[in-house]
Amino acid sequence: MPKGKIGVTGQRISGCDHLGFAQYEGPDFKGLCDAARYDSSRPINTFAALDVELVP
Repeated sequence: MPKGKIGVTGQRISGCDHLGFAQYEGPDFKGLCDAARYDSSRPINTFAALDVELVP
């Protein structure tokens, strides 16, 4: 892991149920983002907001 980066994984959100819980679909995406930008207290951190660099 490069210094100052953290690894993240995620899936696309396809919708939510009647209680507001997200439903996911498709493959898992993996990437790296700046550790200072990542906020673990947020329920959702989008790859776009974190400027995630996708890795294979």
